[in-house]
Amino acid sequence: MKDEQGFTLIELLFSLLIFGVAAAAMTTAFAQMQQRNWSFEVKSGAIGAAQQVLDNLRVQDPTTMPTSGTTSQTVTYGSRTFTVATRYCSVSTYCTSNNIRHIRVTTTYLGTEYYQVDTVYA
Repeated sequence: MKDEQGFTLIELLFSLLIFGVAAAAMTTAFAQMQQRNWSFEVKSGAIGAAQQVLDNLRVQDPTTMPTSGTTSQTVTYGSRTFTVATRYCSVSTYCTSNNIRHIRVTTTYLGTEYYQVDTVYA
């Protein structure tokens, strides 16, 4: 009977322990990558929503744009709805002429700011 091949109970428990530790590490890494992926998707959507607003502003004559103040709108990009705030002439040195407008676009999703961009239209 001593010639029988096989694993002892101790060897089996030790291999299960190693497998459990590896599985726990993989689960943690998977959860972190899933969170990062979600964050990158939201950031990409925020950039896309801001780009839509900027593209709409680009076709307007700067003299018809406000010289101060903020407007806000909701923009759906992909499957998410973002709040996009457009602030006019927040840096007044760029708005010295009647046909130049400084514009700051800020995109938020679920109350968190994900993207902000400044531009000057002339």
